[in-house]
Amino acid sequence: MTALDPRRLGPILLAVGIVAVAQARRKRAAAMPPATTTETHAPAPGPPLAATPGPRSEAPRRRRLGAVLVALGAVVLAYVATVVLWRDPATDLYARWKQHELSASLDEAFAAQSPSLVSLQAALEIPDTGIADIPGRQERVDLTRLAVAAAANELHRKLRLGKALGRIEIPQLGLNAVFVHGTRWGPDLSRGPGHYPATSLPGVGRTMAIAGHRTTFGAPFRHIDSLRSGNRISLTLSYATFRYEVFKHEIVDNGDWSIIRDRGFDTLVLSACHPLYSAEQRWVVYARLVRVDPKGGRSYVLTRAGRARPVAA
Repeated sequence: MTALDPRRLGPILLAVGIVAVAQARRKRAAAMPPATTTETHAPAPGPPLAATPGPRSEAPRRRRLGAVLVALGAVVLAYVATVVLWRDPATDLYARWKQHELSASLDEAFAAQSPSLVSLQAALEIPDTGIADIPGRQERVDLTRLAVAAAANELHRKLRLGKALGRIEIPQLGLNAVFVHGTRWGPDLSRGPGHYPATSLPGVGRTMAIAGHRTTFGAPFRHIDSLRSGNRISLTLSYATFRYEVFKHEIVDNGDWSIIRDRGFDTLVLSACHPLYSAEQRWVVYARLVRVDPKGGRSYVLTRAGRARPVAA
């Protein structure tokens, strides 16, 4: 909490303005001649007296200054109330503009990348006749899984900081946003959620982590603390759509990097600053991959043991 925190600045401006107006009114009252009810006689007419210049009163100037400070304080308080009850409206407009740009660039990237699953397609087109040397349903699913992992590793090698990477959807939060590669405050997170560069991409059996703001720049993860076990999250990348199920959450120190360690299965980690308006800790949500819908391939689900199974027709 800094000295220029808007939550402090608003009340300070209001207080200073009210004091300035009050002081101006007191000085104005002191300068007025006291009222009298004593009957007086008009002085005898005589030559007019020359006007003597006096010091210019500061009361009007003080009143104007006080009124300006009161108005500024009220505006700042209204802005703070909006941030507290909703989110930062100024940075929200910027994030919306950037999301519109990212959405267009993501569509172009998907069309350009179009990672092929050629090794998979040949197997998928062969009918399952029961012949030993022709792959059955389970073998096809295993081939699909290998192709998805290969596509993930290929894309990972081409990643560039700040570039649109995929789309994240969280129905519980009403979130549908493009996320970028990188977690830098300005170039990345100001435009949307960001992928931790030190983590993997979905489909390789490791951890993928995404960070997002809670109060500024659209606040995509503002209500991350409302996610509970069983809530669904989906990530769409150029090679597949991945569907996750939340299984736990925790609060950690800001410097705790153990949250992105590999856990032996495809894990999605979401993180955001905690509490609101502070970066001392992070609220972290963990989700397990439960289904994969490859681009141009057959969908499969993942068991608790990590085995891939074909989706029932």
